[in-house]
Amino acid sequence: MSGRSEQIQALRKARPRDRFLRGSLIAVACLVLYSLVMGDFSFTDIFSKQSQSRLATFWEYLSEKDEPGSPRDLIRIDLRSRALDATMTTLWLSIAAMFLAGLGAIVLSAFAARNLATAEPFIASQKPVTAAKRLAWGGVVWLTRGFLIIARAIPEYIWAFLLIGLFGLGAWPAVLALALHNLGILGRLGAETVENQAPQTPAALRGLGASRSKIYLTDLVPNALPRWIVYFFYRWETCVREAVILGMLGVTSLGYYIFNEARPRDLYDVMLYFTMLGVGLVFCADLLSALIRWRLRKVS
Repeated sequence: MSGRSEQIQALRKARPRDRFLRGSLIAVACLVLYSLVMGDFSFTDIFSKQSQSRLATFWEYLSEKDEPGSPRDLIRIDLRSRALDATMTTLWLSIAAMFLAGLGAIVLSAFAARNLATAEPFIASQKPVTAAKRLAWGGVVWLTRGFLIIARAIPEYIWAFLLIGLFGLGAWPAVLALALHNLGILGRLGAETVENQAPQTPAALRGLGASRSKIYLTDLVPNALPRWIVYFFYRWETCVREAVILGMLGVTSLGYYIFNEARPRDLYDVMLYFTMLGVGLVFCADLLSALIRWRLRKVS
């Protein structure tokens, strides 16, 4: 046992050490500590008397029974129809937004992939390529990637505020806000997936005279499709959750009723009811996504 212990100690001492990695971990730990100390918040606020009083009021409200025919009882009678409409609206918002985002990502990934959107894709050209052509293709890539950065850097809620100013209240601002943000994410992931593919087959197709569009549609897209589907459904789970939140802007999704039942009405049980419906919807989206990813791994 002592010999084995000595071998383990020798291997431990001989293991490779990365000073940059250790320094990064120390820097992150110091940054977290600094944020906790200098941040404008206090953990004692969670356990303050005011917080405890609000929590007691919340539980008292949930346990309180209403008399038949009271205003609060009448509000709850209509919950079933409102819950179904709000849940389906949330679902349709997420589906429509992800369809637009996925379609746009497939198109923009071709212009953001640096191995495809270049003056000499995959193999050197037989004719000399001018500097203007190289500059033009470089501009296409950077403009496309710049748009994708802006699209994903602006949160869905901010996009929705901007679009409400253009189109007014309704479903379209929410759909477009979700679509733009997810387009930025899926477009970047799609371009990276295209760039990481093996170049042998695209180079052979290019040598046979195939155009960029044919190489993209017949080779790059089919090979990238399984990973794209994984990304798509992962973002759809997030999109369902964000569709709930955007209901607070006036779209009759689950978030609309969560916000509507808040102050000054303080219907905490109704708020909790719609919140749990949103949780259930996200859970179903996660389950469907997991099943599809499992099927793709089994096929591949």
